[in-house]
Amino acid sequence: MTTKLLLRKKIVCPHCWHVFSPEATLAVSACRELTGDIRLGANAAKRFLPNRFDINGVAIDERGYKCQFRACPNCHLVIPENVFYGPSIFISIVGAQAAGKSYFLTSMTYKLRSLLPQFFQMSFTDSDAQLNAPIISYESRQFENDATDVFTLIEKTQPDGDNYNTVQFDHPIRFLKPYLFTLQALEGHPQHGKEMGLSTLCLYDNAGESYDPGEDQEDTPFTRHLKYCHAIFFLLDPLQDSNFRQQCSTISNDPQLDLRNQRQLSNSLFMATQRQENIFQEMVRRFRFLRQIAPNQKTNIPLIVVVTKFDIWSSLIGVNDISAFPPCWNMMPSATHAGVNSFTINMISDRVKALIEQYMPTFCASTQQLFNNIHYIPVSATGCSPTKNEQGLLAFRPCDLKPVWNETPMLYCLKEYNLLEKMSKAVKI
Repeated sequence: MTTKLLLRKKIVCPHCWHVFSPEATLAVSACRELTGDIRLGANAAKRFLPNRFDINGVAIDERGYKCQFRACPNCHLVIPENVFYGPSIFISIVGAQAAGKSYFLTSMTYKLRSLLPQFFQMSFTDSDAQLNAPIISYESRQFENDATDVFTLIEKTQPDGDNYNTVQFDHPIRFLKPYLFTLQALEGHPQHGKEMGLSTLCLYDNAGESYDPGEDQEDTPFTRHLKYCHAIFFLLDPLQDSNFRQQCSTISNDPQLDLRNQRQLSNSLFMATQRQENIFQEMVRRFRFLRQIAPNQKTNIPLIVVVTKFDIWSSLIGVNDISAFPPCWNMMPSATHAGVNSFTINMISDRVKALIEQYMPTFCASTQQLFNNIHYIPVSATGCSPTKNEQGLLAFRPCDLKPVWNETPMLYCLKEYNLLEKMSKAVKI
C-alpha cells in the first residue's frame, strides 16, 4: 500500500528563493509551438497559470498537451517535482579562490551516490540532470574515466558564464544555478513513508569573487541563498596561511607547498592567501543582514569548516596514514542501516580546531562571533599529491585518487536535520 504524497503548503524556489503557494505554480507548455516567455525570452516554452487538468491533476496547455514541468511564478525557471512534495535543504558552500571547492563537491557527491543507498537506506539522485550537468561531468572525468592514467583538471567555479540563469524583470537579473539532488528514504530507513522521507538537497557553489565587497547587488543576488540556508560549508585551505605552509614543508614535499608550482592559479592564489578571513567576514555580514540578526546575537545554523588538503597535513593531528582513517559512520545495532558517529566527528573536530587555532587564531575567533554550532572537518578530495602534466600544470590522474572524509560534512548535516540517525561509538584514531 502506498501513501499519497501531499503538496506542501509553501514552496521556496531553489533559483530565486521566492516563497509561494502551490496554486500559484506555473505550468510549462509541452507543445513546441507554444513559445515566448516574458521572463526567459522568445525561445523559451510558454509559462502559464493552468486552469485545465487531467484526472491526475496534470496541467493541460491550450493545445491539449499534458505539461510535464512546473515553474516558479516569480523567475519562471523550472522547479523539480519533488520540491512540491517534500522539504528542501539549502546548503551554502563558501570559500576563497583555490580552496578546492570544485574538487571537494565532485568527490562528495560521487561518494554519496553509493554510500547513502548501500549503508543508510537512502537514495541520492539528481533532481535535475541539466542543472547538475557540470558536476556529473566532473564526476565522470575523475572517477569513471577509462583513461585512468591520463591527467585531468577540474575548472574553478567561475563568477560568470554558464553557472547563472538570466531572468528579465524590469532589468536583467542573474541567478546562481543550484545543484539539486533528491534524497528518498528507502524501506528500512526510519523516515520511510514520512514527511522527511522525500527531500531536495540544494547546493550553492559560489565563486570566491562573489564574496568580494559590493558584488552582491539587486541584479546579481548570487549569495542570497544565505537567507534560507540550513547549513554553511566554509572551505578553509590551511596551505594559504604562510605559517601553516612552512610547518607542512617540514613533513611533506607536496608541490602545492611551493606557490611557484601553481601556475594555473597565477595571481589568484596570492590574492586568496590574503582573503580567506575577509571572505568569511563578508559572508557573516551578509548572513546577518539577510536574516536581520543583531551584532550581539548568534545563530544555531551549523557552520562546518571544511579544512581541505588533509593528505598533506594529517600528521599534524596525529594521523600518519589517512588510508586507514576510520569512517564517520557505523552500522546501527539493528544492522539494517548505518548511523553517523558523533563521537568520531566531535573528536576529530576538536583536534583540527586546536591545530587551526594555533596557526590561524583570528579565524577561529571570528567564527564564534555568530555561530553556536561549529565543527572543523578535515577532507582530502584527492588523497594524493598532484603532478605536473604535459603543460606544466598541477593535475591528478584518476588512478591515483583516494578521497578521504569528503562525505562527512554532508552526513553530519543530514544527521543534524534528522534525515540520518546518530550514534556515539568510541573509535581509535
